[in-house]
Amino acid sequence: VKNLSKTRGEPHREDIATIIAADGPKILITNLNGEFKLKLKNEGNYLWSSENGFVVELFGEGIIVGDFVWSDREIYPGEELEVSIPIKTKEKGLFNYSIKVIDGASVIAQRNLVVKSETYLSLLIDGLQAVF
Repeated sequence: VKNLSKTRGEPHREDIATIIAADGPKILITNLNGEFKLKLKNEGNYLWSSENGFVVELFGEGIIVGDFVWSDREIYPGEELEVSIPIKTKEKGLFNYSIKVIDGASVIAQRNLVVKSETYLSLLIDGLQAVF
């Protein structure tokens, strides 16, 4: 290490996230919570922490996002992070939603998904129609 050439200044910051898994429910029952699970890997050279502006956001028209905490500690380069996010809808239909991983002002990973929302009655009717 002593013989290596030295460079002055700060190293170039690389914010790189890999979405390993983004698993949301395919069907939600209206007004009941489903769970969206996200697994990320910090592939950059910078610590992720909420104090440094790291945020996980899930949003979509008609999607209600419950309270969640993405992490209570710093995530080091090479480490993985798992987040569970409660979601629900109030109406029947198809809903598009997005998950974004944001560091400061930069979106470093994003995934777009679709969920179908049904009522108990509509699921029962669909099941009966499939039988007959």
